Amino acid sequence: MQISLDVPRVHVGVITLIVLCLLCAPATGAEIVDHPFLGVTHIKRTETLPRTVTMHIVLVDLTASVEDAAGNTATASGDCIVPHDQRNN
Repeated sequence: MQISLDVPRVHVGVITLIVLCLLCAPATGAEIVDHPFLGVTHIKRTETLPRTVTMHIVLVDLTASVEDAAGNTATASGDCIVPHDQRNN
């Protein structure tokens, strides 16, 4: 009976392939998205690789228009809220 010497090489190759797949896999984490105000998005992201990190990311949409209690609107692009009785139109 003849024993093949290629068997250990196959095992080493399979183990190497498994380790490479585990190292190349994307880091799993959690992401919570919240919209506290109109035009504001708060993202809380937690990553686990290479170490545990929690990030707070805030996205502000400068084109979102806001409205005050009287119904006056403005955008963050430089407009200001002018009451109805002070408007020129």
